[in-house]
Amino acid sequence: MTKKYYERLLDDLASANVPVEQTKEKLMNAFDLLGNALVDGFEAGHDPVKKGKLEYHRLPPEQLAGMAKIMNDGEASHPIGYMDCNPVDYWNALERHTMAIRRGELIDPDDGMSHALHVACNGMILDRMLEAGKKLVFEKEKV
Repeated sequence: MTKKYYERLLDDLASANVPVEQTKEKLMNAFDLLGNALVDGFEAGHDPVKKGKLEYHRLPPEQLAGMAKIMNDGEASHPIGYMDCNPVDYWNALERHTMAIRRGELIDPDDGMSHALHVACNGMILDRMLEAGKKLVFEKEKV
């Protein structure tokens, strides 16, 4: 997250009548201190990425919320659960949403959600299936 992101967040809070003006300077100073500490840590060889620590703050909450909505809606329409489905179904869904984006259609008319978020969800499901040992076998390849 950048300093600009936090400034925008504070502005959004202020416009929602949350009294943040008094704490804005303190938060910006804390952000600067944190940034300096991270730079000092990198220079000292304390790189969190090199230690294998995942940086979840890099996942945008708005997109995660959209993916959660798609997964919740999908659960309601797929009562058997996606792990019991054919992985090719998710491959095809991923490709359909990708092709919709390529045609210039950003929003899925079926549910009003982003095609890109559908791609992310279908990719995640497909990855889980493949990691669990399910095979991706297309009709042409069946013997």
